[in-house]
Amino acid sequence: MFTARSVLRWRSVCLAFLLLASGLGSIAVPQPKLVSAAGTTYYFSTNGNDANNGTSASTPKQSISAANALMSAGNTVLFKRGDAWYSNSVNGTGANIGGPLILYGRKGTSANPITIGAYGSGAKPMIATTHLLDDAGWIYDGSSNRWKHAVPINTYALRLFVNGVSKYLVTTTNSGANETHVDQTYEWYINPTTGWVYANSGSSSVGPKNVEMILASNTAPVSMGNTEYVTIQNLDIKGGVVSVDSPSAHIAIDNNTIRQSNQTGIRVYNSGTNNLANFSAHVSNITITNNVIDKVWTTYENDPAIQLYGDGIYMHDAVEDGLIRGNKIVNFGHSGIELASTVSTSYHGVHHVIVEQNDVSAGDSGYMHAFGVYGLPGETTDNIVRRNYFHDFTSVSHAGGSDNHFYSNIFAGVKLTPQPLHSQQPYALDIAPWGSMEARDLYIVNNTFLNTDHFSIQVTDYNAAPSNVTNNVIANNIFGQYGYNDNPNGAIGEVALDVSDAVTGTLYLNNNAFWDSSSNVARFKDPSRSVLYDINGLNACPNTTPDTCDANVKVNDPGFVDYANRDFRLSASSLIKASGTNAYAAALGSGFVDFYGKPWHSTTPSIGAIQQGAAAPSNLSAGRTPSYSSSYVIYETSPSTVTDGATTYYVGVGDAYEKVYAQIDLGALYDVSKVKMWHFLGRTYKDVIVQLSQTADFSSYVTTVFNNDKDNSAGQGYGVDAEYTEGASGKTVNFQPILARYARFWIGGSHTDPYNQFVELQVYGTTP
Repeated sequence: MFTARSVLRWRSVCLAFLLLASGLGSIAVPQPKLVSAAGTTYYFSTNGNDANNGTSASTPKQSISAANALMSAGNTVLFKRGDAWYSNSVNGTGANIGGPLILYGRKGTSANPITIGAYGSGAKPMIATTHLLDDAGWIYDGSSNRWKHAVPINTYALRLFVNGVSKYLVTTTNSGANETHVDQTYEWYINPTTGWVYANSGSSSVGPKNVEMILASNTAPVSMGNTEYVTIQNLDIKGGVVSVDSPSAHIAIDNNTIRQSNQTGIRVYNSGTNNLANFSAHVSNITITNNVIDKVWTTYENDPAIQLYGDGIYMHDAVEDGLIRGNKIVNFGHSGIELASTVSTSYHGVHHVIVEQNDVSAGDSGYMHAFGVYGLPGETTDNIVRRNYFHDFTSVSHAGGSDNHFYSNIFAGVKLTPQPLHSQQPYALDIAPWGSMEARDLYIVNNTFLNTDHFSIQVTDYNAAPSNVTNNVIANNIFGQYGYNDNPNGAIGEVALDVSDAVTGTLYLNNNAFWDSSSNVARFKDPSRSVLYDINGLNACPNTTPDTCDANVKVNDPGFVDYANRDFRLSASSLIKASGTNAYAAALGSGFVDFYGKPWHSTTPSIGAIQQGAAAPSNLSAGRTPSYSSSYVIYETSPSTVTDGATTYYVGVGDAYEKVYAQIDLGALYDVSKVKMWHFLGRTYKDVIVQLSQTADFSSYVTTVFNNDKDNSAGQGYGVDAEYTEGASGKTVNFQPILARYARFWIGGSHTDPYNQFVELQVYGTTP
């Protein structure tokens, strides 16, 4: 379910936090302030001039260094959409105009914040610390479609991209490889001694285009420390990490695209550099919202010799009060989102962070935890992970620390990682501290766990001094389609819960539903690790006291509305729709709502992540006449051909190779939660993008719910979704409700021909 990014704008952020008086105490979540600052708005364009005053779009300044000099309280610095600043960008005089945004020591105030953003129309302005190679500098190397480009002697690069697509370094597993091994289009090589970099274009006559490298000397494209009241929004940030060092406060990172990094996407931490080793220094009141964060990883790079590392969003050792919300995170080689405190109990730790409504998946990464929440005793506490969609990842997510709450999340599609270098743990989640870390007083409540290649949850203790795993609650969850029988090391047992005898503390296991063809549902503290328990055996709470194992059930079918398309709402006929308990509602507080934000029923709550009774979305677009971005429209038999509910007729829009869209006005604002689209059967279409907006011109409140335009050729942002071949049932995209009135369906031809065909377009939602 919900393969799309659900971006909820600041209006809804504020409304949601009016309801946040939770059982964890009052969490002071920062929000951007819409205030009239006393400073000046400055405009920047790559065609500008630093001699200009920069105070209007017609007199913009040009260089990043000039922008850095203007980061003062009250000032707003805007970059022109469609422009790109690379680390080696130069102007007509040869002067460098690129470089990183550096905000060390920059402090706005509540009344006069510093704001960095965009102006104009089109693609987000790009701030990149990648090194862009001149297209004209490529020289054919004589064979195998291999080309070379000069770089300075002793230059070494870590990654190389062609049109935004990452390539595989041939020396990764073969230290003796050289340029002759670059005989495939996905390969590259650099020789720092001779000063040549090699890539394969697939052609002997046309060289590579739009090639950029992450150099070993690469700096973070955005960095700050000892920084206060800064908002960064609407930028395309490439080449490295957005770094927030301690101490800092009141930082907002909103609606950016952060991609093509070598390590982490966003890092919030205490380096000890800016605070004279003040271990209690931390970052407070930080919001990370509505961003697309993509390391850009390909299946070729899923190599056993590559030690994958880097997180999408990384909060370590030094955070107090934060919000991570509405982000789309893919392709990170460690965790999508990580809250952890592992260095020392002298550090501040990570406390009072809300992680909600994020879409986290592995993409092309062959090893990725959806999230990690863990820490030393007392160091990672009072955090909430709720209402997220964690899907199609390959290694277990960690629930740890103390007094942390994990509820109303959906976990779907956890597959065995293909890499033998890494631990193969295709579980949705574990409670399994190692070293001296703890996992106590955790609530794993009202989640939906489906399609895991092994356990849904593992509970164990790797700690040398056990008993750090205690007083944990696993309740009201749905576990379905778990386990596998093709383990190369022999059958392990097809069960949802694996609780080892290393767990000596109390575990509460109540009101969970198990759905699988096997009658066995769990291992439970059996010293031999060989006994499997059915539902009756589990409810007897074997091998230990004072654990509580009550009211767990085995079902033949949970009764999902549309399991095949990952619509995991419980239907009216579901046998478990009202089988939950409210025993934990008081502990979780008034913020305890389901995946959609619907409050749990006061007497007969549902089980799983979605409250039964949520209104089914209806087709809001039926019969509505679409408009098109191109005046060239053919084959249309009637104005509502593509919204008439049938796949009999189709519409051709635009000329060959033209990027076009069909736009539908729903007539009013709705909570939109699903779109369906049909094109020509059997074809694989390019640049398929679906956007929602509250405004007809898509100038604001825009949410992209699907995008497979990997190279941003349509100018709507770099896509992270996969291309797909059209089937008879079309393409269904589900997502969390988004308040919108208008829908745009983009397309850019197919791999069969360069023309654009719409057969049927549908938008589903409910009255808000």
